[in-house]
Amino acid sequence: MAQITFTLIINGSVTITSGSPPSGEVGVSYSFQFTATGGSGSYLWSVLSGTLPAGLTLSGGGLLAGTPTTAGTSPNITVQVASV
Repeated sequence: MAQITFTLIINGSVTITSGSPPSGEVGVSYSFQFTATGGSGSYLWSVLSGTLPAGLTLSGGGLLAGTPTTAGTSPNITVQVASV
């Protein structure tokens, strides 16, 4: 006979509660914190598709930050969050 003991976690749905980030300016420090609710544990943020403006990065904690280096529009960026 064999046995297994384990923990099974069922996460609830996660909802992004922050709106769209505001515009930035070339050469000026930029910071925007994405927020979410639901699920359990902590959140892990990532860029699912599209390209962030040059000079900006998205941390796993949901902080979009940096100093933009080029003017322009970055359309259709999709950010996702997972409860981990």
